[in-house]
Amino acid sequence: MPRRGRLDAPGAIHHVFARGVARGRIFSDDKDRSMFIGHFSKLIVDSKAACFAWSLLNNHFHILIRTGEMPLSKIMQKLLTWYSVNYNRRHHRVGHLFQNRYGAILCEEEAYLVELVRYIHLNPLGVGDVEDLKALGSYRWCGHGAIVGKTRAEWQETKEILARFGRNKSKARASFYSFMNAGLKMSDRDLLRGGGLIRSAGGIYSLIDMARNGERVRGDDRILGSGEFVATALKNIEKRDRRREWVGKRYSPKDVLERAAKEMKISVDELVRHGKRPAVVKARSLACKWLVEDLGLSGVKAGLMLGIASSTVSKHVLKGKEIEAKLGIKLDTK
Repeated sequence: MPRRGRLDAPGAIHHVFARGVARGRIFSDDKDRSMFIGHFSKLIVDSKAACFAWSLLNNHFHILIRTGEMPLSKIMQKLLTWYSVNYNRRHHRVGHLFQNRYGAILCEEEAYLVELVRYIHLNPLGVGDVEDLKALGSYRWCGHGAIVGKTRAEWQETKEILARFGRNKSKARASFYSFMNAGLKMSDRDLLRGGGLIRSAGGIYSLIDMARNGERVRGDDRILGSGEFVATALKNIEKRDRRREWVGKRYSPKDVLERAAKEMKISVDELVRHGKRPAVVKARSLACKWLVEDLGLSGVKAGLMLGIASSTVSKHVLKGKEIEAKLGIKLDTK
């Protein structure tokens, strides 16, 4: 059976996790952990994402992130590739460090945000890395301390979490601490109930009807949320995929470059060179948006076509959306 794709939804919250190959270590000492979290925090800031929770264990990690200007897949590619290379170099090893792909679960924010924060931050206690909740507050390799004010992590989003426990910061922290303490008495199953819907006989619209009627269906381990949330998420993804299939039958990547150049009244040669004229930059942004969002190309492939770094492509995609809206144009309209 072919593996299912991850649900990479822009601006949504994802619970991300990865394990070492053959359950081996991915962090051998504190220098490794510092190296990992230093690079991760930079990616969070640069991409204007928000990290609500994180914990680093010996052979795996957990992250709770709301994506910003950079797709989750790009963030994780940059993080895991960079870290694997540097870990292997530092420890004189070769080969894969992480087991298979990273896991990512799309999460319903209102229903599961604080539950996921608690679940992720209790992990070091569960594996015995710290003795109790008080010690967890000063533990360096987990985001709990930043929320309760015992450690510093300016890049971590704590205000949104505390706002759910009260307006006064000190009282909110006390309430959050009690919330965490209550979690010590729960099993993993009780800490985090949920799951979603899967595509079953009848397709996506049958799933939506099931959700509305409150029917019980099997869960999709890529999504954590209510039936309505899962149905909406799958509907949006299905809509995006159908549009990409439709556009892909009508436009090749070459057609996209020609269309972007035509809209800005420049040549394709100008588009793929490193010019900085406003018209060239705008055409490049439109091309990136259409190649990545409308045709489904990766940032790497789009970058190779345009002669730009893949890290620059995501910025052009956002700018391309603005240009589309301002000019009232789309790839599939003349």
